[in-house]
Amino acid sequence: MNESHKEKVPYPCDLKIRDRQIDWIVVSQHYQIEHSSYMSDELIIKLVKKYLVDDEPKSVEMDYPWEYLTWEPLIYDDKPYRLVACLHAKQTNFLGIVNCHRVHQSKKSK
Repeated sequence: MNESHKEKVPYPCDLKIRDRQIDWIVVSQHYQIEHSSYMSDELIIKLVKKYLVDDEPKSVEMDYPWEYLTWEPLIYDDKPYRLVACLHAKQTNFLGIVNCHRVHQSKKSK
């Protein structure tokens, strides 16, 4: 059985998200289970750099020491995406990407 989806791949960066200096984006490969036909680490990094720096998350959930944040819809190439990320209370220099995938956008959404 291929278990590559369990690996986490770190990417160096220089971003400020929610008043934190982020030096690493750590991408879980979980998205490969159902979304590998259109999703890639490169697209995830593009979405992070385009939206997460300036936009507030749609939702935030606390499960100490983790803070889970969801951004949606993130529009890329006219397609809406949902990105779920996490921040750690004590290890503050990385952003973990839990999952990222396309979502259906209702006709009322912009």
